[in-house]
Amino acid sequence: MAGDAGIQAADSQSKTVFWNFSSKWMSPDGRKFVMVYTGKGSDEWGTVEGTFATPSSSHPAAR
Repeated sequence: MAGDAGIQAADSQSKTVFWNFSSKWMSPDGRKFVMVYTGKGSDEWGTVEGTFATPSSSHPAAR
């Protein structure tokens, strides 16, 4: 999965941010991920680690 979003910067210059979920850093079950995104400069990038939460079949609301 990948995406981009046009962002209007405070100094009125536009910037496009590219992001994707890196399969290289995804857990075997697909629940833990690392999202990689472009940074402020022309040669920068950042990461966000996370976990996808899914309803459990034992959870009362999932029945």
